[in-house]
Amino acid sequence: MSNQTDLSKRSFLRFAAGSAATAAVLETTASTAAAAQTPLTSPATTPWVQSLPVPNAVGGAAIAAVASGSGCEKALPNFNGCTCPTGETTNATHQALAACPPMDAYEIDIRTIQHKWHPKLPASEMFGYGGTVPGPTFMAKYGRPFVVRFHNNMTAPTKGNFSIPQTAIHFHNLHAPAESDGYPDDYIPQGTYRDHHYVMYQAGKDTLREVNNTMWYHCHRHDFTSHNVYRGLAGFFLAFDELDSGDEKDSNPKALRLPSGYGKYDLPIVFQDPMFDASGQLAFDPFNTDGIIGDKFAANGAIQPFLNVDRRRYRFRFLVGSVSRVWQLHLSQADPKTDKPLKDLAWTAIANDGNLLPKAVSMPNLLTSPATRHDVVIDFSQFKKGDVLYIENRMEQVNGRGPTGTILPAGSGRVLKIIVGDLPSQLDSSLPVAVGRALRPAPPVPVSSAKFTGTRRNFKFDRGNGVWTVNGIPVDLSKPSFTIPKNGGPEIWTLSGSGGWWHPIHIHFEEAIILTRDGKPTPFANEVNARKDVFLVRGSETIEIYYQGFRDFTGHYVMHCHNTVHEDHAMMLRWDIA
Repeated sequence: MSNQTDLSKRSFLRFAAGSAATAAVLETTASTAAAAQTPLTSPATTPWVQSLPVPNAVGGAAIAAVASGSGCEKALPNFNGCTCPTGETTNATHQALAACPPMDAYEIDIRTIQHKWHPKLPASEMFGYGGTVPGPTFMAKYGRPFVVRFHNNMTAPTKGNFSIPQTAIHFHNLHAPAESDGYPDDYIPQGTYRDHHYVMYQAGKDTLREVNNTMWYHCHRHDFTSHNVYRGLAGFFLAFDELDSGDEKDSNPKALRLPSGYGKYDLPIVFQDPMFDASGQLAFDPFNTDGIIGDKFAANGAIQPFLNVDRRRYRFRFLVGSVSRVWQLHLSQADPKTDKPLKDLAWTAIANDGNLLPKAVSMPNLLTSPATRHDVVIDFSQFKKGDVLYIENRMEQVNGRGPTGTILPAGSGRVLKIIVGDLPSQLDSSLPVAVGRALRPAPPVPVSSAKFTGTRRNFKFDRGNGVWTVNGIPVDLSKPSFTIPKNGGPEIWTLSGSGGWWHPIHIHFEEAIILTRDGKPTPFANEVNARKDVFLVRGSETIEIYYQGFRDFTGHYVMHCHNTVHEDHAMMLRWDIA
């Protein structure tokens, strides 16, 4: 589907999103503009009165496969590589269908639902994959390709002057052919479907087995990503291989035996910062082009929940699902009687952006931004029954520009309360994750930046004439900004900010290693030799990143800011592999 339009039409669509008619938009323009000048204050909510929700798992009882085994895609009527049955697509075939025949077929219904963020708030009108917020968690194994038919049965929202009942679905950081990547203009109109083929293919099939383990999927609809993800279109995707096998009792000597048991000892958590109007409905300002900063902290769609844990090791998979907020996560122990902070604890980080690190590292805090993932292991056997810990966000941020530079004191920004139980720690069959433990080898960087003679590309993230730009140009998806030859060799890309604005830059398809930040090695231990797909450019910072190459598939991909308000207002470009 090609949906290229001029900026004036895209601006109109943004303003009209979620409205039944233009007249309804015009009637609300004055009040919405006034709200943009006076930030909303959400109704008060009591913390720690609901437990942390855990999304359903695709492949389990909640969402079982339609069919499995060779030829399973034939269980989906008219599955022949086409996407929408109306023929509204330019991607006619799945390029890897023969090379990676699917072994499982799923159908996911996307629909408008009612979701309660807190027991004291009324249900908000949301969009939900599989009818839930967050969407169900996909769990898959490398070497076992699968297909998904996504049905768009959403209806236009009746509450809130934002979002649109159309979606493009991006499996973020999955090494996928372009036609299944979730290209922003490959969207699904209401009442139709799109078939995605996920090849579960190790990038390049090289000896280092470049795989990603903690990923997510979300709406990528051109001009409406911020609206639709904020309204609920996001979920986790967890992938497993022989190292990260998802089984802490795995007898394979290569297996890392990390804490396992989805939803029990292996917990995905998406952090969000929603805001609500006076009536308790989810609110969003479509006229704000800087960035949306909410005034509530939520985890897995619940405002300030609690979690009861056993005295053993846990794996947490953190994802920032915010529109614009940058987070700095801290783990703090509190006095169970007075609730006052006692001490901070270091994180044991094992993965960054879905990639296992070369070795486990200790982090006093986790600086993280929209779309970034961090996997950590916490050993609760060191605590006693009744001990209380909090996950806190202490990064102060009041607008879309970025953090103020103030780090709030312990006890501030509490997001999740953790209460330690009494299950004996000897029931833990996972292996210890000490700092320095080897995990997955990093791909080699054979030459320093100073001696690199291959292709270099430079990108500056800025704004002008009322829109956000890359290299001074607003997005135009009708043509590539540049074309890369498949298997064409290593490249170094330079990402530069401007004007003090923070930009989490996401580049689709392949991953890169950070070489330098402002000419120096990265100061963050979990970025050293770590493969990443989101690069946080802090203010006017310049980052150099190294790509091994662009392998396996061809087609169109994008680079964009994952402050999705910036993305929706033109900070994105298309690039092709040919």
